[in-house]
Amino acid sequence: MLIGRFLLSLAALGGVSAQATPVMYGGNAERTFAYASSAPSLPAAVKWRKTIPGMCVDSPMVAGDLVIAVCWQGIHVFAAANGAPLWSTPPDGTEYTPGPAVDDRAIYTTTYTSLESSSFFAAFDRETGVKLWSTPLGSHRTVPSLLVNETVYVGLDNGELRAFDKTDGAVQWSTALPGLAIAGPPAYANGVLLVPGRRFNSIQPDEDGDLFAVDASDGHILWRTNLNQRINAAPIVVGAVVYVVSGNYVNTNPTLSAIEITSGNAIWRVILPLAIDSEWAGNLAADDGKLVITSNRESLTLGIDAATGAIAWRANVGGEGLAIASMSHRVLIEGNFAAQGVRLATLDLGSGALLGSALDPGFSYAIPSLANGVAYTYLQSSTPQASDLVAYQ
Repeated sequence: MLIGRFLLSLAALGGVSAQATPVMYGGNAERTFAYASSAPSLPAAVKWRKTIPGMCVDSPMVAGDLVIAVCWQGIHVFAAANGAPLWSTPPDGTEYTPGPAVDDRAIYTTTYTSLESSSFFAAFDRETGVKLWSTPLGSHRTVPSLLVNETVYVGLDNGELRAFDKTDGAVQWSTALPGLAIAGPPAYANGVLLVPGRRFNSIQPDEDGDLFAVDASDGHILWRTNLNQRINAAPIVVGAVVYVVSGNYVNTNPTLSAIEITSGNAIWRVILPLAIDSEWAGNLAADDGKLVITSNRESLTLGIDAATGAIAWRANVGGEGLAIASMSHRVLIEGNFAAQGVRLATLDLGSGALLGSALDPGFSYAIPSLANGVAYTYLQSSTPQASDLVAYQ
């Protein structure tokens, strides 16, 4: 049975509005981390705060009137208005892949049972938590899923990319990336999937990566570009260009590449004067002609001209992840600030000027998301082995 199903009725919440555009990791299928929202002024008030068992990473998803937290130990759904819990999956040892795709019907994610070493790609009714379907994946783990029209795309740790019918979970096609594991969530543009791959290398494991373009309709590979470095962040798409960050695992000079989607040819490549040390983290975002990248190893964020790769501004703020509030042209950065806790900061997208900041006790591996002027994120909870879902306004 589901825990706390309908502790508040949907009628009391005013119903769940239809979600015209699916919600997913990075805010959209292009993975730009740009949201059609303003950002709260910092220091912000805590609108509500809820404790969730286990570890929560990546981003909470806001779909209509719901806030959806897919964490390693369960799925938890709350009312966006006041944080009231609506339903949770039972604590039966099942693990869930953070970074789901969500539409007006379902939540699409991977489940894994360590006792049986088995995984399934599954759809859960977003209003009730009832499992609608599940398709076996063997024992493979996956990266965050991607939803476009009627198809959900998922990358597996063995290098397979699979397409599922979102209605019943039927496999539409499967493609293996030759000699690689999928290194992070794919992005999408105009019928093309942009997929980061990590090369198996017995001499220098995981230190070489390729970017693939895959036809979304049938899975055939359109082109492959070797980056000669590990891919460090999710690729993001703006128009006809895909941007990708690559480098060593602990890299003080990562490379940012702009690649033409139709051909795979590089438009420009620049070496960035900052350090990052996480793979496919949400430390690259794009909006209004700017790319923004933040460091999770030092206090530095860069604004970059998307057309040329030139550095437009520098800000002495760093973080684990960032999001762009398109309606207010602000950048929201979340990062761990020494022993003082988690720091939230807002920058002006055009100039990089610091507009406000706030500290919250704890620690975070999260990337903030934005909706209706509210920022949602995960923080380490004061409750042992738990996380806090926090809404700032």
